[in-house]
Amino acid sequence: MVRGRRITKKGQQLKAIKWYVSRKYKANIIQKKLSERKLGLRRKTLLAEIRSIKKITITKEERIKYIPKKYRKRIEQIRLKELDTIYRVSYIIRDIPVHSRPLKRNYLGFRLQAFSYDAEYLLQNHRHLKQLLVEETNKYLGFKVFENFNWNHRIGIEKPTHIMIINAKRFNNVWIFRVEQEGTEVYSKDGRI
Repeated sequence: MVRGRRITKKGQQLKAIKWYVSRKYKANIIQKKLSERKLGLRRKTLLAEIRSIKKITITKEERIKYIPKKYRKRIEQIRLKELDTIYRVSYIIRDIPVHSRPLKRNYLGFRLQAFSYDAEYLLQNHRHLKQLLVEETNKYLGFKVFENFNWNHRIGIEKPTHIMIINAKRFNNVWIFRVEQEGTEVYSKDGRI
């Protein structure tokens, strides 16, 4: 007897959403039906999936149009007062298998981001920041990551990117180390460059 592949919850959700969209169900009804089947998901995610299936793109202006005015005003005030530009670099180690249970394997992602007003300063500290990611990852796991997973893992690097951020001063010359599991942060630590 040949066993088929087990369908994950995400797979079941996507299959159900595609079916409901093909039958021209509205988003509110789809969300209710998914909840009844214990396949509920965040509204923002559901709408993104529906748009993806229908191949619909929405501009930023259209999205803001549906935000209530009281919240829109607050967003604009924050933009005017507190937004500032700063440079950011990211170093990433993806998909480290930590432990597995029958039919479920847990993967972790490790990310170190550094911020500075000076992009050149970030580039000068490139080796140090890369090494810092490896050291923090080793401490978190309790073993040396590249000795155990050296055959298919490497550090992904994002070059200095000019970004806008609220209260940028407090992030100047700071690094933040994060551990993520299925897109959710499970641990974080920070320090000075």
